[in-house]
Amino acid sequence: MSRRKMSAPSALCPTCRRGALSPAQKLIRVKVAAQRALLAKIISETRVWPPRYMRYEEVPPPTAQERERFRLRLLDLVDRIEAGEDVPDHCDVAAARERMRGEGTA
Repeated sequence: MSRRKMSAPSALCPTCRRGALSPAQKLIRVKVAAQRALLAKIISETRVWPPRYMRYEEVPPPTAQERERFRLRLLDLVDRIEAGEDVPDHCDVAAARERMRGEGTA
């Protein structure tokens, strides 16, 4: 099977002076555009987003502010544990517990 090259346009468009495409060439362009759109749709539907995990190599190093914030938070948690206080899993959990305590006593 030999592939034929698309021949150069035989006529020029009178308004823009570009080569005019034959109907077969126009049809091929439409088919290619449709296939690209279908491929993009399939890729977008099968993409897992957000990613389920991130490799360690992809994690950016912490900034100086993040390191300092982590160090202060760690020291605060250690102090709370040593004092026998309740230590929540996340700061949002602590805020929710405080709201619930406030509503219960009122």
